[in-house]
Amino acid sequence: MSTKATHSKAPKSALICELGTDWLKIVRLEHGRSGMALAAVHMQALDPLQSVSADMLRSVLEEMGADDTPLYSCLPRQSVTFRALSLPSTKQDEVSDMIDLQVGKLTPYSKEEIVYDYLHGGSGGKGYTRVMLAIAQRSVLRGRYSLLEEAGARVARMSISTEGVLSWYCATHRAGARGEGTLVLDVDSGFTDVIVVEGNRLAFSRSVLIGAVRLHTDSRGATDRLAREVSNSLSALSAEAPDVTVRQVVLTGAGVAISGLADALANQLGLPVDVEDSLDAIRNLPAQPDLRAEAYRLTSMTAVVGMALAPQSLEFDLEPDSVRMRRELMLKARGLSKLGVLVMTLMMLLSTYGISKVLLRKSMLQNLEQDVVMTEERARQLTDRMKMVTLVHERVNVDRSVIHLIKDVHDRVPNEADVDFKSFGYDEASSTIKLQGTGRTTRDIRALVKALESSPMLRGVQEGQTKFVRKSGRYDFTLQCTVEKSNAG
Repeated sequence: MSTKATHSKAPKSALICELGTDWLKIVRLEHGRSGMALAAVHMQALDPLQSVSADMLRSVLEEMGADDTPLYSCLPRQSVTFRALSLPSTKQDEVSDMIDLQVGKLTPYSKEEIVYDYLHGGSGGKGYTRVMLAIAQRSVLRGRYSLLEEAGARVARMSISTEGVLSWYCATHRAGARGEGTLVLDVDSGFTDVIVVEGNRLAFSRSVLIGAVRLHTDSRGATDRLAREVSNSLSALSAEAPDVTVRQVVLTGAGVAISGLADALANQLGLPVDVEDSLDAIRNLPAQPDLRAEAYRLTSMTAVVGMALAPQSLEFDLEPDSVRMRRELMLKARGLSKLGVLVMTLMMLLSTYGISKVLLRKSMLQNLEQDVVMTEERARQLTDRMKMVTLVHERVNVDRSVIHLIKDVHDRVPNEADVDFKSFGYDEASSTIKLQGTGRTTRDIRALVKALESSPMLRGVQEGQTKFVRKSGRYDFTLQCTVEKSNAG
């Protein structure tokens, strides 16, 4: 199954790598407020008899300061087979299913030996969808992934140089009208990438094995052969996409440095040819190496520059199933590890919370017990003080004292009565008083009893035995009465 790209935010830093048969091209880009800049570039010509090693790549990446930076790699166009298909459906899932069923018939390899992906090539007519299908050998991709990962690179995507050329053109040109195409020729050292862009979609792709080295050494013969191959490509375009008409040609890459190539192509194709340097799309080029120096003029940076302009917009992703499964397993393992750490952390937090809560409650209980002891002591002291206040109040309150009772008794003795008191007794337990005295006559004594009965402080005045004493010529009397409780002292 193919995997379509999901466009996301542009990375702040990324590596773009094109590993071909004759050149190794790596750039490190940085996105800032002023736009995109190439922070570092590595260009290295490769010996056909000596393969690139992981140690050499690791050394290059370390020198470029690319630790843990996502790497976007691309395969050279001649390593990939392209097929243009027109499928009778406009639904994405149905288109994917049709490609999955037909892809095994489009190459001499079995379906298990290939990896494929596709780009939408626009409408193929009413009810039809045109797609550009890219097919690569699984063994080649596995070898490329193993080499990059062994070198310590974090491969984010494996695209194709053709998509880099397409990305450069779309980023630097306004989309044309529907049905009008532009033929883009990106001349590299050993081959020429021939693409046709309709609007901002890839309508045609072909790799011609005539590059800048041959064009430079055999200028006339190689130019003629290249023109014929391009003319044949236009004929193939008419068969694959008859509704697309090429109006102009854009020559870029190392073709800029080939003298007379643009004029020769214009004469033989009968189309206007614009010469454009893809490096002009980068505002900030590093001082070293000088990409316009003589040593690099016969190689193209178009694919790398195009991928650097918008790495987040790349759609081709030729990732083998084994690599995808391993990456998913690693992501799951990391997720499980993070989940395990999270669970352990949560358990520790809960345990700490539980212990803290128990200790807090124990501390609160101890504080409460201390408060109870202190409160009991304060309550006892307060009770004693209240008793003392009550006692003092009872002693100080004249209205409730025995002195007040004696005064009330003396104040109630009638003026006409001649009585004298000998004793005044008060029984606090029974709240009674006992009066003893003498009177001149019994009438005086009864007048006293009547006066005391009118007192609000006394009730139940009782007259005891009255006795006449000859020696004194007076009557001895005894009176007993009850004191009202509200007035008891």
